[in-house]
Amino acid sequence: FSDMNVDNARAILLADREDEEAERRDMEAAQAQYEAEVAAENEPELQTVTVDFPKDFDPATGAAAPTAPPPQQQQQKPPPAKKEDVIFEGTVEDLQKLVLESPVPVLLDVYADWCGPCKQLTPALEQICINAGGMLRLVKINTDQQRQISGALEVKALPTIFGVRDGKIINSFQGMPRDEQMIRDFLIGTMVPGQNFKPPLSDEDKER
Repeated sequence: FSDMNVDNARAILLADREDEEAERRDMEAAQAQYEAEVAAENEPELQTVTVDFPKDFDPATGAAAPTAPPPQQQQQKPPPAKKEDVIFEGTVEDLQKLVLESPVPVLLDVYADWCGPCKQLTPALEQICINAGGMLRLVKINTDQQRQISGALEVKALPTIFGVRDGKIINSFQGMPRDEQMIRDFLIGTMVPGQNFKPPLSDEDKER
């Protein structure tokens, strides 16, 4: 062979050797990955264990806590009211009877048929009043049909909900409640005399 042919042969042999080394490394890596997967599949699966402690177990002492006296029997919830007894569409003609002379607290819901949030909030308020078993009523005011009422109430956004007790507006909010706690606090403040509202009444609501 000429010197050029010898150099070419060496280059080819070196390239083949490098290819064989690379192939061997790939096979070793694939084998190692396979063995790791098999080992992972054979590992026992972790399970959640629930420990049932005695009902009177005291975690501070590790012993049974003294038995407390039986609590007083809780007052049962009233049975649900009929929808027609607690849900009303208010008009100028019957606002006096439905709201101002109502024997129970009132949620006054000013809404519109085209208002998206109203379509979400009003059914929830209806169910709340039904579940209250007659201790609360909902009077809905369609602002497009009863502009005189919404104007007198100075409604600026929809929906607007007023809490009315003893013929007087005692609180209100606009739009969707932030969360369930907000509507719960609003209902408690409306239904329970002397209960403070959270958040407190605004100066505008106090003037009403």
